[in-house]
Amino acid sequence: MGQRLVITLHEHGKLGNTFAALYYHWSGFTTYSFCEATPIAKIVSSYDGSKKKLVNKILDYIESKGGGLDGGQEKYLSKHRWFNPGRVFNGDPNRNEGLLGLSPESIDKDRCG
Repeated sequence: MGQRLVITLHEHGKLGNTFAALYYHWSGFTTYSFCEATPIAKIVSSYDGSKKKLVNKILDYIESKGGGLDGGQEKYLSKHRWFNPGRVFNGDPNRNEGLLGLSPESIDKDRCG
C-alpha cells in the first residue's frame, strides 16, 4: 500500500471551504511530503485572490512533472469553467506526480484514498 499525501486548498484558510485537493500516491513519507509540498506552498503564497489563476498555476506545475487532473471530472469542469477554452490537458497523468481534484466527488475521493 502506498503512502499517500493529500494537500487540500481552502478558501481564505477556512477548513470548511475546500476548493481543491492534490493527491500524490507515493509521497506520504516525511521527506517526500516536504519535497512535494514546498513548491505548492510557494505557488499558494503568491495567491492573488483568484482561485482560477491559482488552480491553473498549480495544474501547470504538476503537469510539468507528469501529473494532471484527476479523472472523471469533465462534467463538473465544463460547468464551472476553471480553465480557459481550448486548454490541452495531460491525457495520462501519473498519480505519483500529483492529481488535481476540483469536483466535490474528486476532493472527497482524494481525501479518503
